[in-house]
Amino acid sequence: MGGNAGRKARVVNSHVETNADGFVSTRPSDAVDGLTDDRREVAIKRIHAKRGFRRHVVTYAAVNGFLVVVWVATGGSYFWPVWTIAGWGIGLGVQGWAVYGERSITEVEIQDEINQG
Repeated sequence: MGGNAGRKARVVNSHVETNADGFVSTRPSDAVDGLTDDRREVAIKRIHAKRGFRRHVVTYAAVNGFLVVVWVATGGSYFWPVWTIAGWGIGLGVQGWAVYGERSITEVEIQDEINQG
């Protein structure tokens, strides 16, 4: 069984179609559950950002794990992989904050900024 066994999907007001590769896709007829096209696009961008971050974490772990194995295989004296682990880890942390830590800008914040100017 696949990883999606038992999951249920709910599609409202959408047209379901299968593309040439056999993947099922949906596209909204006008709006899905009252969401506007703009909000839908923002949600899709967030999903892509989250998936990209997860891929980045896996790549980080694989590459740095490999470097630690090389370090062990070459004698394991000075722990030189720390430089890539730390440097790349800082970048990964910044990306993680951008994807999961920052809140979306609200209409209230926009109006407050306009009123202050």
